Amino acid sequence: MNFKEKINCSLYLLKLLLFCILYQFLSIIASLFPRRLDVWVFIKRAPTFEGNVKYLFLELRDKKIRKVFISPSRKIVKMLRAKGYEAYNFYSVPALWHLLRAGMIVSDDGLPHYGWFKGKSLLVHVWHG
Repeated sequence: MNFKEKINCSLYLLKLLLFCILYQFLSIIASLFPRRLDVWVFIKRAPTFEGNVKYLFLELRDKKIRKVFISPSRKIVKMLRAKGYEAYNFYSVPALWHLLRAGMIVSDDGLPHYGWFKGKSLLVHVWHG
């Protein structure tokens, strides 16, 4: 390995270390927020409204549970709001607030973008496999 490759490798490892430290710090902060067991957040990271998350979101009819759908697609958020559902764009302040307060987070993929919000929430993965 030449000198330039060693520097690049060292910088990569430093970035990874800083990311891990930041992730842990934010996870600790998120765990300080009190959770509401009656708030369930449904997250679909793909810009589609399909699959297990969609059907669980639509079929859950318990009036005591506040359902919040979070999507990266403005079109999907707009469509759900037009039908009377509570929905937010992923990086909006209300979406982040609901992630910090939710008692349950329902997802059909991993947590790379919002894993640190989990805190003390119950995380339910509804993927196939």
